[in-house]
Amino acid sequence: RGAGRRRRRRGPRRVVAMARDKKPSSRRCPYDVLSLPAKARATGEEIRKAYHRLARVHHPDKARTDEERERATIAFKEIGAAYELLSDPAARARYDREGHAPEPMDPREAEAEERHARRMFCAALGIPETVVRECWCTLEELYSGTTRREGVMVATLTSIDRGCVPGKEAKVFNVRIAPGWRDGHEIRFGALRTNNLQSVTFVVRELRHARFTRGAPREVRDAARRDAAAAHGGEEESDRHALDVTVWCALTRQEHARGAVVAIPTLTPGRELKLSVKPGSAVVASGGTKTMRGEGFVLHHHAQHHPG
Repeated sequence: RGAGRRRRRRGPRRVVAMARDKKPSSRRCPYDVLSLPAKARATGEEIRKAYHRLARVHHPDKARTDEERERATIAFKEIGAAYELLSDPAARARYDREGHAPEPMDPREAEAEERHARRMFCAALGIPETVVRECWCTLEELYSGTTRREGVMVATLTSIDRGCVPGKEAKVFNVRIAPGWRDGHEIRFGALRTNNLQSVTFVVRELRHARFTRGAPREVRDAARRDAAAAHGGEEESDRHALDVTVWCALTRQEHARGAVVAIPTLTPGRELKLSVKPGSAVVASGGTKTMRGEGFVLHHHAQHHPG
């Protein structure tokens, strides 16, 4: 705090490496297994004698019960592995310097550890684990499907010497919108096996259309719901009418009286349907609906999900 003391300049805040592909070995020290002095103090002759003595004591053939045989088999294998390592001069020298090599981590265990580490880092940095963005689509795009390139700023970890530092990067995601997806559908991009700290979720949003409405008119849905309730299949009927597309068209009094063939636009560019209206149609007079089957959305069970 005195005038003569200079304040130390702080470098970038570091965090430890986030995930490991390998974990420390759980194997016992081979010297302990053979009851020998540590490292270079044991001679080759001492190693051989210790191995033969313990192998005779723990040989599975001497076991009297299945439980004893199981324990003896484990011990016998451990003794054999310790002797194999220490009887090889190169392998012994490497062990004396570095210890046991790390054991490969189970992929599921590694993923769980990485997810936990990301949660801890996000909590420490005060940021959400998932960045949520809305992806607004026209009804035509939801009908035929499309692919968007969406840029998102996400928190990242940059590797440095013996650790990582948090930062931010602009990442671009290819978001594939499958035909038939509805408003609210989610596409998730995980952060596993990337330098991203945060996962990214895109929520499909439907833009209001000038002519078309997704779903059947209310009176059609109400009638279908009543019929479905009687037939005990309400959910299936509701899903079916969610695939409908409604378009309103107006007729002049003369067209209604004489009948007409009306050109109906579709969600496919350049394609029209022809709707025949009978003279004095009661459906038109009552403001009812006419159905053109097979011209709505097609149900697709597509999902886009990336691990983590």
